[in-house]
Amino acid sequence: MNIMNYNGMVCAAIISSLAFAITGCDDKKTEISVSENAPKTAQTPQTATTEKKADAPLSEAKVAEQSITPEEIIAQKMETYIRCFNVVDSSVYRSVERYASWLEDVKQGPTGKENIVYGIYPLIAQNIIPCNTEIEVVAKLQPPLEPIDSAAVSYIHSVVSIAKVINPLSKYYEQQDYKDDAFQKGKTEHIKLLSEWEVFSAASVAYRAAIEDVNDAAQLTRLKEMEKTAGQSFEYHALSIMVNAKKLNKLIQKDEFSVEDAMKMVAVIQTSIDSTKKQVVAGIDTSQFISAAENYQLAAKQLIRRIRDHEDFDEGDKMMLQSALSAFTVEGSFSKVMKSYNDMVADYNRLN
Repeated sequence: MNIMNYNGMVCAAIISSLAFAITGCDDKKTEISVSENAPKTAQTPQTATTEKKADAPLSEAKVAEQSITPEEIIAQKMETYIRCFNVVDSSVYRSVERYASWLEDVKQGPTGKENIVYGIYPLIAQNIIPCNTEIEVVAKLQPPLEPIDSAAVSYIHSVVSIAKVINPLSKYYEQQDYKDDAFQKGKTEHIKLLSEWEVFSAASVAYRAAIEDVNDAAQLTRLKEMEKTAGQSFEYHALSIMVNAKKLNKLIQKDEFSVEDAMKMVAVIQTSIDSTKKQVVAGIDTSQFISAAENYQLAAKQLIRRIRDHEDFDEGDKMMLQSALSAFTVEGSFSKVMKSYNDMVADYNRLN
């Protein structure tokens, strides 16, 4: 089934629920061992999609009993997939990032000679178990939505599997049991954790890509529809900023890109920002989104100028880029672009 054929209601449902950090690669070739695929913001912005209790997902029995359209089923699938991604994904990355922070060599694992042992953050079962159930249910509903149905199931199963290693390991370090067994369990479980991490990180990347593909198509459909009926509205120009920012992200995350093409995209975004400033939306404060868009534009320009002028990061910046907790503060970095982009995504979602 082609997402481009869905009506505006479905497109809007997908777009408004998009809260996850849409990212690409980290700053070109910066070596961050286990966090190289992680979301590149210190805090991943969330929206009301994940703050309120979701309605119970559709089941095959409910679909048979009620007159539920294919569009409504697709909307339910996407709401479940995105909400669960928002709730679960960043917590796994934060957990493993914490674990890696006190290890001298992540591949080798704990040696027993560490001066500081932080352990590893546990994963919240109350988030994982319901999402596992819901995703398994909605993925079976017709019509299918591939490849995201399969990607979602593989992803949540990988989360369940890695949690079975992380949570007992978290308790082990919390209780300082490594002092009783000379890190024997820590060393054994480290091997299991690396194995589960390989599966999870690959599933996370595939799942994120599948969500983005559906969302990109939905945004373009929505933008084309709005261009016909509301081409000069704030909503149209705001969505245009989001669509073009995504295109710019894909360009500038490459090892090599055309500076001229990138600056042309920045100019298009600037035109849309200027247009939003001319619009007044009754009952809605749009200033925060506009400010976030300008911050994103500045961060993108800083990166493009750094590439254009052949400016390398200094040693201090390179050290900052080693951690997801500080990388987003480095001017001219892709991590800073992503941080400002994610902030803009959050402010855009608050408008809807």
